[in-house]
Amino acid sequence: MKKGDPGVIEGWGSRYWDGCKPHCALRNNVDTNATPFKICRNCNKNNKEIPTFTLSPDIEVRYDQWSNKIVEDWMGYRETVSSCQQGGISYVCWDMAPIALTDSLAYAFVAGTLKKPVCGHCFQVQFDGGNHGNDVKEAHKKLKGKTLIVMATNTGGDVEEGQFDIMVPGGGPGMFDSFAEQIGVSKDQLGEGFGGFLTTCQREINDYNKPAEVYQECVRKKCNAVFSKPEHKDLLRGCLWFTDWFMAADNPTFISKEVDCPKYFTDKYPSTINKTKDNKIEPYGGFNKPIPDGYKTEKWVWE
Repeated sequence: MKKGDPGVIEGWGSRYWDGCKPHCALRNNVDTNATPFKICRNCNKNNKEIPTFTLSPDIEVRYDQWSNKIVEDWMGYRETVSSCQQGGISYVCWDMAPIALTDSLAYAFVAGTLKKPVCGHCFQVQFDGGNHGNDVKEAHKKLKGKTLIVMATNTGGDVEEGQFDIMVPGGGPGMFDSFAEQIGVSKDQLGEGFGGFLTTCQREINDYNKPAEVYQECVRKKCNAVFSKPEHKDLLRGCLWFTDWFMAADNPTFISKEVDCPKYFTDKYPSTINKTKDNKIEPYGGFNKPIPDGYKTEKWVWE
């Protein structure tokens, strides 16, 4: 892959991890006509997978006087609410943290631009040794030539075309943070809101020309301190991936093109709603007619 090849575009990579429900877990952001239909999975506060959406509680249960029967009128789906909204329960799953396959190949999930459909699409990213701010450091040179395969599970209104916002634990909670509360730390412990641990290290060290290993070690210490619990192993893996594989490079540039998704991604992306019928809730509401004695609602059967 090189500049000028068909489908190859130039771009750059930022980083974040806010804990929010992925935008690709929202029906408005996916192709609902696709066969098979797939929508991004999400997890609860304890990192256990939950359905992305379920049968809506907006079900009218009424007594039909003409048939002398109870009728349940299904009103549609309701999405599990994002943890970044009041009362929300839906978070990104921790196993979506980056992973290194070799010294030169890795996988990661990203947020892509809103300007074109990206949900569930995969891209090959080839780092070229540059920096988005035209301020190349040793880390960018060390990253040159490495390949990152990414899948878009999120979108961002501030993400440019060609840019990927890489999901990195410790990469910054951004504007809509539910991550600090999820893992029981203060927001300050996650580093700067935009840039995370590395941006905090840059401020603390206050010398942008230090060798790459100085910044790597600073970020590494923060990774180990914040993601120290056994249940945080995926988060720690992704954070240390940023230091050890990504070289703690700040906003590197690359070329990219769309590719077929490896099985690693197609196994992790779809919500369980595509695999199980256990996505139902008790119907209620609409009791505007007399209900016969002894009537009990039952869980909706997925057809």
